[in-house]
Amino acid sequence: MACEMNTEFEHFSLPGYSGKNLEFRGRLFAESTSGDQEDGSPSRVRLFVTADKRLIYSLVSGVGKNKSRRLYILTKEDEVWRLDDGRQQISMPEEMFFILIKGICEITDEYCETFRSMLHDSLCPAVA
Repeated sequence: MACEMNTEFEHFSLPGYSGKNLEFRGRLFAESTSGDQEDGSPSRVRLFVTADKRLIYSLVSGVGKNKSRRLYILTKEDEVWRLDDGRQQISMPEEMFFILIKGICEITDEYCETFRSMLHDSLCPAVA
């Protein structure tokens, strides 16, 4: 797949678990907002691609005292994906990572392959 240089990175600062913000240069890759099926509370999911070829997955759900923020840093090294939530890390082969994504997001094999291709294209500028 061909890669073109992309310099459209911005500075972001997202609240982390420890009270410290996670700061990075990147761009928004995908975003979704929905309501919880049980109580209707809002959820906002954002996926960022960073200038240093990481993915940042941000999930904010609930309101007021019930607001929850979660951040996951996803890094690809060769054929292994590392997921880090600031407290613990897990690593898994790329194939297992996409099986996990497919199951969590409830997407078809075809869409999963499209997502894999889009992700590769999006990470290419950071690698170039």
